[in-house]
Amino acid sequence: MVVIGKLSIEVVECQNLVAADIGGKSDPYVKVKLGDLQCRTKTYKNTLNPKFHESFIFPEVRSCDEAYIKVKDEDVGKSDEIGEITLLVSQLRNKQLTDVWFTLKNVAHGRLRLRIKFEADEFAEGQPLGSNPLLDAAGRPVPGSGISAAGAMGPSVGMGMGAGMGAGMGAGMGASPFAASTTVTASTMAAQMAQVQQQTALEMQKVQLAKAQQQAAMARAQASQAQAQAQASMTMGGMGSGMGMGPQPMGMGAPGMGMGPQPMGMGSPSMGMGPQPMGMGGPSMGMGGPSMGMGPQPMGMGGPSMGMGGPSMGGNPYGGPGMGF
Repeated sequence: MVVIGKLSIEVVECQNLVAADIGGKSDPYVKVKLGDLQCRTKTYKNTLNPKFHESFIFPEVRSCDEAYIKVKDEDVGKSDEIGEITLLVSQLRNKQLTDVWFTLKNVAHGRLRLRIKFEADEFAEGQPLGSNPLLDAAGRPVPGSGISAAGAMGPSVGMGMGAGMGAGMGAGMGASPFAASTTVTASTMAAQMAQVQQQTALEMQKVQLAKAQQQAAMARAQASQAQAQAQASMTMGGMGSGMGMGPQPMGMGAPGMGMGPQPMGMGSPSMGMGPQPMGMGGPSMGMGGPSMGMGPQPMGMGGPSMGMGGPSMGGNPYGGPGMGF
């Protein structure tokens, strides 16, 4: 017969755990899984004999269910298993507190102490839920069950009240062994899960906001760079006295390099042969007034030019002081 009741599990302590860390210690915690519900204790640092005293209450448990309990060493990124047990609800007695030591499996050594109680109205107090209970009617471990008693209560004893408390516990204790522990019900676990999901959503929003701010900053930097490049291009193209055609061009104009009022070629005193030119005759070397080329005194015949007549080099072939022919 399968019955439904409330299951209370108190994780009391561990002893002689294996060392999972380099320093010869572990950072143990205990994880309990029953059906879809999971819960865990706090982590205790650098110890092989942690004392937890944390309780978990599962309000609707069938007598055929199993609870998987693991002891783990907490590490960054991944936790290592340092022992486990499987608790069969059918091995309990109804409304009887079972306080026992379990030998951890899949490890060299280590023990886990639990206080367990199942409560169902359909069964009488102390009635075994299955055919293979952990404790006998007197509350003693059944031989071959692989457990050792740490103080079990008889059928007539409630949650930590009355006589028959077992080894190391006096009669009339009065307080529940679960009273000082943290109780986690299904509704509490659902609220904790909702809180975790809310925190995760907030963290995701923070990440997305930071990403959007980073993208906006990059866009602003690119816009600033484009604006600087545009300003540089405008400055290069619109210089007033630049190289090329401006107020003082390189080609033809005022006193520039090319041909202006004072040209290089023919004209008044410029680059060439000046007022006292080198040559023969009059005051100039070549042809005309005071310039090298053709000026107001043309290269023709007469006057003080190079042609024929006057005191020039050629001149009248028939007289005068000329050098002529």
